[in-house]
Amino acid sequence: MKVLHIDCSLRHKGSVSRQLSQAFVDKLRKRHSIEIDRLDLAVDTPPHISQDYAQAMYVPMDEHTTETKKVLALSNKLVDRLFEADLMVLGLPMYNFGIPSVFKSYIDHISRSGRTFVADDTGFHGQVTNLKVVVLNSRGGSYKDKATKAMDFVEPYISLIFGFLGITDITFMNIEPTDFYGPEARKMAIQEVNAKIDAFMDKL
Repeated sequence: MKVLHIDCSLRHKGSVSRQLSQAFVDKLRKRHSIEIDRLDLAVDTPPHISQDYAQAMYVPMDEHTTETKKVLALSNKLVDRLFEADLMVLGLPMYNFGIPSVFKSYIDHISRSGRTFVADDTGFHGQVTNLKVVVLNSRGGSYKDKATKAMDFVEPYISLIFGFLGITDITFMNIEPTDFYGPEARKMAIQEVNAKIDAFMDKL
């Protein structure tokens, strides 16, 4: 099994999403023979896409020039890594009710017309159909009740954009609350997700 292990937190010390994504991978390694493809978006941050990129991505593959290939080189590498993986383990903190900007930049590079999705007269069709995703999403607050759930723009967005690319096997393990309800609540949230990880391993 090839695992694409992605972290997005700007924190390298004290990051709950990093802690739990690593715990997931460590437990997976004990049970299965796996190959890890590591991507730390806080270290290797894809640049914002440019006008040149936006133009190049719609050029048919057989018409790519040297310049077109240069503009799309990073995107192609990230897309290749996506297609090569069987499982994505995503450590994803919530920032201001949404995803970190480094992850949005990653999404922009892997959302590729003609590669990760195609369009025809019947609509759009995602091409990434064999990838499972586990999202370890840390949240400073709690978004479990009806009033606060409406403030969660992480899970709906991830479900939508990955679904658009053809990824429908997505498991969310939300770690909440981690910051604003005291150390005991944080400890319980981490314990709860560790239990979910163990249960998930039993199903693989």
